Amino acid sequence: MKQPLFVLVLGLGVVACQTQEPEQQAAVEESAAVDTGAIRADVEDAAQQWAAAASAGDAEALTNLYADDATVYAPDTPPISGRDAIHEFFTQMVSEGPYAITLTTNDVIIPESGEIAIERGSFEDATGSGKYVAVYRNIDGSWKLIADTWNNNGPGAANPD
Repeated sequence: MKQPLFVLVLGLGVVACQTQEPEQQAAVEESAAVDTGAIRADVEDAAQQWAAAASAGDAEALTNLYADDATVYAPDTPPISGRDAIHEFFTQMVSEGPYAITLTTNDVIIPESGEIAIERGSFEDATGSGKYVAVYRNIDGSWKLIADTWNNNGPGAANPD
């Protein structure tokens, strides 16, 4: 008599688990939904903060936009990795005077995980126009640059739309 009761209880347990599984999956999927609009807005805001800091000659504010393990791939230089090296790079850059620049976010690519965001954009500065790619990671609720690269389009070249 104990064996049929055990089988019945085991069977009910299996059915209960199967019934809850889709509900649990839906809850996980719902909580994993990525707010791409908010991420895009945060990335666009970070780009404008970068432009404002560069235009103001504020190396500290520029550096604060980067993660501790970030790398900058600036034109005509080897990769610049880590906050100290990035700070030194921007300190040198702004020592020549404020770097007036306008950044335009052309698009933001957000993988399904929402853990990173890739910004592709264009810029205009005293040397002409160019393009950039910036990769962000969400660190404690703040989008920080982890990889950043840019270069000019060349003499007389305009930014593509």
